Amino acid sequence: MHGGSISGFMQGMIGMFCLFAIAAILVAVSSWAINDARRRGKSSLFVWIAVVVFFPYGLVAWLLFRPAPVLQNRQATLRSEPT
Repeated sequence: MHGGSISGFMQGMIGMFCLFAIAAILVAVSSWAINDARRRGKSSLFVWIAVVVFFPYGLVAWLLFRPAPVLQNRQATLRSEPT
């Protein structure tokens, strides 16, 4: 019976570690998504909601459909204009 309480304690610790790891991943991904959205000239709030609320599908959608960075857009526009 004593071994059962240790097993329960270890299960609780593993569960807490998993929750902490998931929370840390969400914080890191949401921070990256906010910075990436700002760099690309998009609403960081909209991207954050899509990435966090619909995780992991929102993250995949953002990675697939995100626009080019604003600086890159400006450079491409400058190159295409006749001089």
